[in-house]
Amino acid sequence: MPTTRLPRPYPDNDQAAAQFKAATGIPVYKWSVADYDACAAGIKQVEADLGPVAVLVNNAGITRDAMFHKITHEQWKEVIDTNLSGVFNMTHPLWNGMRERKFARVITSSSINGQKGQAGQVNYSAAKAGNIGFSKALAQEGARAGITVNVICPGYIATEMVKAIDEKVLNERIIPQIPVGRLGEPEEIARCVVFLASDNAGFISRRANHKRVLRLMREDNLLCLRKAPFVPMTTDTRHDWSIVPNLARGLQLTDIDQLWVADITYGAPRPDGPGCI
Repeated sequence: MPTTRLPRPYPDNDQAAAQFKAATGIPVYKWSVADYDACAAGIKQVEADLGPVAVLVNNAGITRDAMFHKITHEQWKEVIDTNLSGVFNMTHPLWNGMRERKFARVITSSSINGQKGQAGQVNYSAAKAGNIGFSKALAQEGARAGITVNVICPGYIATEMVKAIDEKVLNERIIPQIPVGRLGEPEEIARCVVFLASDNAGFISRRANHKRVLRLMREDNLLCLRKAPFVPMTTDTRHDWSIVPNLARGLQLTDIDQLWVADITYGAPRPDGPGCI
């Protein structure tokens, strides 16, 4: 996959976007992912400026938290439109071109709350669970066309959205549950994205890659967990299965079902296969 300077979308901070562009030279674009027509037009402009899109990272997300008996239809719709329909709206206009070129990476940021649920976040949890189902199904369609589709499920990461949580709740209820005693950093998630977008990840698709800082247990894919030093699965190491259990022990994980790095598009991995402990 050729290296290029990728365009960067942004939500609403025009000043920060201008500073980013000035500092890096990377183009920035702005539109609402909740609007299909805006996405199609924005993608068309990006491809006119820079050429075909080979890697799509669906990272837009909002919260409108409320207990279910108090949530409004508007709060439900805003989150579903952005966090779930936005993934469709960004992926669909690109899909035919990706299939024709026989190469692409689609990486979506879900959440651990899409797997375990969270009180006060029925809308958010539903949307993030939908991201996982969307990606697992789409991966089966894209595999034969050289397209991998994966999901990252972060725990609590030091983003603007998480930092907006009441400081007392963050410090007294959330951070104490995190084994490393801190929020994850966006750069730690980015390393996982970069790997999944690389040629080295061509054999990985239909995965929900758990970037769990909240509870490091019951993981099924340990490529990018980050408590121990990062171990890139390069050409020299990706077939050395001893790295996987060693990394697991370094992470001090418990209750591990299996550790396996493989393409599961056409079948589930063997529970007794290489790398299982």
